[in-house]
Amino acid sequence: METCAPKMNVFQIMSYLSSIEKEFDVHDWAINNIHIWPSLKIHIYYKIFEHYDEHFNFPSSAQSPFQKIKEIFNVSLSFIHSSLSKKQKHYDALILDNGLSYDTLNGKWFGKFTDTIKEKLDREDTSSLTLSTNKEFLFPRHYTHYHILLQRKLHLIKNKITPISQTIAADGIENLQTRLETKFSEIEWNLLPLAKSNTLIIEICSAYYKKLIRKFTPDKCYVINYYSTMNAGFCKACWDLSIPLHEIQHGVQGYGHAAYSNWNNVPESGFNTLPQHFACCQQADVDVIQEWADETPHSAYILGNLYLEKLQNNKTQSHLNFENFFQHINTPHSKNYLITLQTGMSLPQPIIDILKNCPNVFFWIRMHPTNICDMPKIIQKLKEQNIHNYNIEESSLTPLYIIMPFMNAHITMNSSTVIEAAYFKIPSWILDVTGALYYQEYIDQEIAFYETNIDTGIDNLAKLCSIA
Repeated sequence: METCAPKMNVFQIMSYLSSIEKEFDVHDWAINNIHIWPSLKIHIYYKIFEHYDEHFNFPSSAQSPFQKIKEIFNVSLSFIHSSLSKKQKHYDALILDNGLSYDTLNGKWFGKFTDTIKEKLDREDTSSLTLSTNKEFLFPRHYTHYHILLQRKLHLIKNKITPISQTIAADGIENLQTRLETKFSEIEWNLLPLAKSNTLIIEICSAYYKKLIRKFTPDKCYVINYYSTMNAGFCKACWDLSIPLHEIQHGVQGYGHAAYSNWNNVPESGFNTLPQHFACCQQADVDVIQEWADETPHSAYILGNLYLEKLQNNKTQSHLNFENFFQHINTPHSKNYLITLQTGMSLPQPIIDILKNCPNVFFWIRMHPTNICDMPKIIQKLKEQNIHNYNIEESSLTPLYIIMPFMNAHITMNSSTVIEAAYFKIPSWILDVTGALYYQEYIDQEIAFYETNIDTGIDNLAKLCSIA
């Protein structure tokens, strides 16, 4: 008899995934020698998380005809522009971006993770080339890059037409399918078809990335967000060619994140769709990874927050531009609160309620990079709610670390900006239980608090601001 599973939080989901790893030989599961458990684990995690979290929905990939035409134009223009720049025959390092994490700095687009690691490599006399996958025409840029999105798309289309035979070794995957269907009967599960589809993309992308690696002959590689299906192809290419791959931390990593914690059944040779090395911001993140990575080919180390260090140590024109904008916005409000939105949560109702109940506060609303195209919709929604005490354009496009010193407080559902706010000694109000679990350490330090009652939260935040 099917049973309905009780509501689960992120740590309970992780515990459930750990029980799967103990019961099934997931370390042996492979299709064409590509390990499939990493992509399945992350898929299962988000399917359960999305089902139980009332505020979260995966961003829609559907595009209007105009958006499709615009994307094709931008991608083609980016490819032509980057193709005109001179490339070396060899680079010591290749850096694969996530197509999203860019700020405007001194009038140019700057990769928060890619350009900062490039600067570090430059200081070490290590040549590097960034492989860019963004869908916008982000020019001018600070550094030369190689825009690969168009070539990768064409490579995928070409190779999907030609059938690729798949050798499947996944004893027990049908039993896991049955187990999930029994425990989570309200969720649709298609594990093997998903694994076959993901593996096909990983295999095709891996072949494409191998061509680039052989072309530029790097000694090491870097990646942002390794666990997207196409970036997993970069992981596989690096493993196959024995090129060390480092993933640069781009957000929260902890016991509640399926991509970074509780890998309890790792193959002796390592998962070939995970990076070998994880470059983390702080020791706590290293500890979470090393807890499972010890005695495996995977490892973690402290890289630090290179972007924060850059903007703290150098006052740029962007600093001056925002300072002037902040001074001339002429708001009569005594407090400035930063609101950070995140992927899957465009403008949750609790945020709207706060905006409507704090007429004496000016809000700086910061979009998540994955939702930046939704800005016009959010502006329209705020207009319909008669909310005018906010800024969203400059707040979303100005580097976070430039904005932070001007803020009195921070409000979010569960954004990792809680960590950055704590660094600047700015109190955070967390509205979502997932955030409360992620950032318990900061709640214990009383630099953040979790509260779902709007009136109580507003009072608590005001008190914390007066203390700060």
